[in-house]
Amino acid sequence: MKRKFIPFILLVSTIFFVSSCLGDDNEEIVFSDQVGITAFSLGTQKIIRDTVSKKGADSTYQTTLDCSKYIFYIDQTKHEIYNPDSLPVGIDCKKIICSVTSKGSSVTLVKNIDSDTLQAFETIDSMDFSKPRTLRMVSMSGRASCDYTVKVNIHKQKPNIFEWKIATGCTDMGLLTGMRALAMGGKVYVVGRDDSQLRIYAAEEQHVVSWTEITPNVELGADSYKDMTVMGGKLYAHAEDGVYCSTDAYTWTRVGTPAISRLLGGSNKRLYALSTDNRIMASADGATWTAEKMDTPADSLPTGNVSMTARPILTNPGTDRVVMVGTGDKTSKVWSKVEETDEGSEQQAWTYMDVAGDNRFRLPNLANLQMTYYDDFMMALGGSGLGNSQGTTAYGGCYTSSDGGMTWRIRKLYALPSNFNIESNRFAFTADSQNYLWLIDGKGNLWRGRLNRLGWAKDKTYFGE
Repeated sequence: MKRKFIPFILLVSTIFFVSSCLGDDNEEIVFSDQVGITAFSLGTQKIIRDTVSKKGADSTYQTTLDCSKYIFYIDQTKHEIYNPDSLPVGIDCKKIICSVTSKGSSVTLVKNIDSDTLQAFETIDSMDFSKPRTLRMVSMSGRASCDYTVKVNIHKQKPNIFEWKIATGCTDMGLLTGMRALAMGGKVYVVGRDDSQLRIYAAEEQHVVSWTEITPNVELGADSYKDMTVMGGKLYAHAEDGVYCSTDAYTWTRVGTPAISRLLGGSNKRLYALSTDNRIMASADGATWTAEKMDTPADSLPTGNVSMTARPILTNPGTDRVVMVGTGDKTSKVWSKVEETDEGSEQQAWTYMDVAGDNRFRLPNLANLQMTYYDDFMMALGGSGLGNSQGTTAYGGCYTSSDGGMTWRIRKLYALPSNFNIESNRFAFTADSQNYLWLIDGKGNLWRGRLNRLGWAKDKTYFGE
């Protein structure tokens, strides 16, 4: 920013000159003591963008970005100004064009970035915001002033970058003959079978430094890991003598003895299971179960490797879309339903997605198929191809669907780590509450990854005048 002291001197001189001249006519002009900033905004900024040449080489180019829509909050108590939604990476923090709206036509001054020297604020000049800057507001009367600290936040990460990072694993997981992962209550649980025993391991989401093996207070059965699920902040498991519930995986309580063959999964408010006579059942507590409507005969239900996700339908409060995927003898199976849990709502039927045979983007039938929800789409991963999908490469990529499971496409962004063990169909896969994806291979190696923008904090606080 150019140092311009003359406009400031002229402005102050003019105030006193006008006041003196008008006093000769016995007319008194009272200048306002009001002082403060009522709005702070940005103009059009220069930005460096990434691109790829026709030959595939990475390069950059400079363009401009209208930043007027980035809102700046003004905390009138602390006299702090900042943007909760950071500007995109590529904007030069040392050349920011901004404007200030003041109260009572107060004068805006700015402190030098490395000293207390004041100078007039100019909207036509760029300012260096590599550090927080101080704006001093002086009332028209000259009797009042106040300082504001202004911070312009700019992202240091590119938003759509994903990278797997090796984390502390557990060698005992490499002994499991089958496994799956679940996230609940700030922890990630890896459950699996070791010979004839059920094994449960847990780690904190935020501090992956060690794993704790959990010994349940009851015998759940070695295969209980296959349909263990989460609903309403609790873990549920199916054993020979009923359905069990736990809040910590240590203490399990039997909550019901329904005639079911396995749990299918859980939404936010309901559990789903397959009855012994091959019907989909639903329960809000694991104790009382009711039969669900199905638009297709039960022989189209998945026979194994079932996963379920549920997400709110934004246009219908209190309504979720539940999607269930699994494997069959020849093809994968995808079912969905609209779940309404408000009082008096009508029960909707489960719908089978009978995908056309020539659909090139149907979900492959994969060994140990598992699904989770990440970044507003479903993500599925599995081992070697089964049935009609024989020949499909094991762990060939993460298949994603944003249309409710009708079509699935591999996203190269989420390519598996180069040293992931592809020799075994054993693995575990889930997403946690911190927007991390967790991946454990058949040797017990563990990776975590998060899309950069999903890790950015969003401050929703509003400060008025």
